[in-house]
Amino acid sequence: MDSESRCPVQDGDDIPMWLARLVYKGYSSRYGTQQSLERIIERGGFGMGEVVVCLTWLGLNDFASWKESGHGV
Repeated sequence: MDSESRCPVQDGDDIPMWLARLVYKGYSSRYGTQQSLERIIERGGFGMGEVVVCLTWLGLNDFASWKESGHGV
């Protein structure tokens, strides 16, 4: 998956992979790693609620550090 690929969101617009990786970071810290990001994409992507909950779970400070590390846009 390159940095320009996109991840589907159920009942929403696709999101860039850098954002999907960030959502997955929150997802895996909250729910575990039994389901990989690749598997989530295979099943149709994150649900819109998952995106919101997982980003909220991470908090704004974690987003800032993620972006500063060069993973964001």
